[in-house]
Amino acid sequence: KYANSLSNLFDYNIYTASEALNQDHCFSCGCTLVKQGFFGKGPKFCYYTGKLYCRQCQRHDTSLIPGCVLRWDFSYYPVCTWAREHLKLNFRTPAINIATCNSLLYQKVPALLKLKALRG
Repeated sequence: KYANSLSNLFDYNIYTASEALNQDHCFSCGCTLVKQGFFGKGPKFCYYTGKLYCRQCQRHDTSLIPGCVLRWDFSYYPVCTWAREHLKLNFRTPAINIATCNSLLYQKVPALLKLKALRG
C-alpha cells in the first residue's frame, strides 16, 4: 500500500541555501550558528529540510532527495543526521504513486510498466 499522506512521510520540496540565510540557530539542537567560521566551520545546509544545522547535527551525510528523484535527479545531496536516518529507514516504503505523479513514466521506463503489470 502507498503511504496515506505523502507529505507526512516525505518532503517533496526542493530547497536552496538562500532560503535559510536568516536562520540564526541550529534547527535540530537550537545552538547559535556562527555564520563565518575559520576553515569552513560555519553551519551546514540540509537539502532535505531546507534548514541550517551545526556541525554536530549535520556531519558528512548525503542522500537522495525525494523531490529531486521525482524530477529524475538521482544525485546525492548533503543532509542532516535526522534526515539521513529518516530517509534510510523509509527507503523501501512505496510512497510515490507514479500513476498520480507522472503516469508518462510508464511509457518511458519499461521496467515501471512491467512492475505495474505485476502489481495488477
